Amino acid sequence: MQPLSRTPHTPNRGDRSRRSFSALIAVTLALALALTACGNSDGDEPTDSHKAGAAGSYPVSITHAKGKTVVPSKPKRVVALGYVDVALARALGAPIVGALKFSGGADGRNFPAVTPPLDEEVAVLDEIKPNVEKIAALRPDLILMSSGQPTYQDAYSKLSAIAPTLGYRTKLAQDDPTETTRLMGELLGEQKAATELIASSERAIADFVAKHPAAKGKKALFGQALPDNAYLLVTPDAQVNRFFARLGLVVPAEFAALAGDVGPTGSAALSLEELDRLDAADIAFLLFRDAKIKDHALVKALDLTRTGRLASLDMGTAYVVLLPNPANTAYLLSKIEPTVAKLAE
Repeated sequence: MQPLSRTPHTPNRGDRSRRSFSALIAVTLALALALTACGNSDGDEPTDSHKAGAAGSYPVSITHAKGKTVVPSKPKRVVALGYVDVALARALGAPIVGALKFSGGADGRNFPAVTPPLDEEVAVLDEIKPNVEKIAALRPDLILMSSGQPTYQDAYSKLSAIAPTLGYRTKLAQDDPTETTRLMGELLGEQKAATELIASSERAIADFVAKHPAAKGKKALFGQALPDNAYLLVTPDAQVNRFFARLGLVVPAEFAALAGDVGPTGSAALSLEELDRLDAADIAFLLFRDAKIKDHALVKALDLTRTGRLASLDMGTAYVVLLPNPANTAYLLSKIEPTVAKLAE
């Protein structure tokens, strides 16, 4: 067989939620994202510094890859422009006046694990295309876009002119979600809620690991399958792979070996003729973008398929697995648990 392909992934055109996921999975895989796809406004490496007084005191100052965010007082009107931002802000009780609308959601507007769900008049902003005028009309005093699409990141200067704006700290979709939760708690004046949310997430992970010891050392893959290829996340910095590692799961060696040489998107590509290579994993989670791939003879012949260890994800669940964070930990674990449990069989 030929070596695994390193061909970058160019998403097919499709509905808006599918295109937004394709764009996000592409940037998640990028190894040099801050210097290429999204850029760094000042060309310098961000620092980890942030300043705040006692819990709930202001001003709060946080330095990130896009610059510095200074919040003078407790926010009263928050706009969230990324999935992680929406989920965390909602979980922390932020007064959200505007957020992304996820057209792939069960109700046509909410991402999974956003609790409680956002009202129709709040989830109104396009996932991909920024409408700066519409955002300005919401009169926000804080804009959160640590996980916003590259198009939103490109509009940082315009958005930050409207209100203090939080960008990603190091690289888009590669920041430590626990640290993002802490920082968001500081900006919102909800440090206690952030600490409790993190603790709840940690307990859920610990309980899951204790319940599924058979997962330790097992090999896992996550990605999406398009009409002509399947694309797998292989970089250790991908949030899903860091999360899987906490459960004891590892990327198969033949895929992990590509992490340093996978091109601008960081994706390892499998042609239709190479789909049998998925059996290098003990467990796999795929978003099948085309039913023909799911029904392909090589997919049906996989040990993964035969043993029920190949999970077919819907768009919403794929978002959750792609971007794990303390607000969606319980939901994520509930979605992958039936498949992980099969590792003990």
